[in-house]
Amino acid sequence: MVPSRSKKHGRGRRGTTLVEVVVSTLLIGLMAAMCMPVFLTGRMSVGRADRRAAAADAVHGVAEALKGYVTADPFLASGPGKGIDGWSLPGDLSGRRALEPGDHALDSAIWAAPLASYGGVLSYSVAIRATPSGPQPDVSFRVSWVEP
Repeated sequence: MVPSRSKKHGRGRRGTTLVEVVVSTLLIGLMAAMCMPVFLTGRMSVGRADRRAAAADAVHGVAEALKGYVTADPFLASGPGKGIDGWSLPGDLSGRRALEPGDHALDSAIWAAPLASYGGVLSYSVAIRATPSGPQPDVSFRVSWVEP
């Protein structure tokens, strides 16, 4: 009868070797290093999505306010807003009437308060386009902020 290997050495193998411990530690560290950027990017993109949603809400609010100026009778002495004869948008730092051509910087504390802590800046530009029914304002919005 041939003795088994474990009996040949006196007893069975118990525990792990130092090489196995080091290799398993290296594998766990490697997997953690590969997962960490994905986790951090996911957290950053959630914050960026929140800021973009806040910017979209601010633009929507300004666009809704500007609709009142488009539909108002321009021959009225007092327009739908406050300021110069009621025709300027509240918080318009440019001092122009709401739909006057040019760039209009807006007070972020009024229109983009959620972005104020990130240095959010909200502005819009007006260009007049000729149409068969008469001149129409083309409005474009710009929102910027500093990423943390």
